[in-house]
Amino acid sequence: MMAMDKPGVLGTIASAFADANVSLAAVQQKGEQRDGRVTLVIITHIASEKASICAAKHQPGNRNLASIIRVEQEKMGNQNNDHEMETL
Repeated sequence: MMAMDKPGVLGTIASAFADANVSLAAVQQKGEQRDGRVTLVIITHIASEKASICAAKHQPGNRNLASIIRVEQEKMGNQNNDHEMETL
């Protein structure tokens, strides 16, 4: 996602994910862009894909959600072959 490189923006983004009940595992900022926006790579803990996408898309000034990568993993000791999902 692209975000303005100024104080308070990361807090606003984190709050939006929290409001959607999505816990952040890591956030990485890539180099500054010419228009003052930077690329953010956000990794969540296991979460609803719908909630993660909604939180990412509904950021003030965010009009560029470049990509979403879904990672699925089997639960340990799961005999029903259910999967949990982690959204990157």
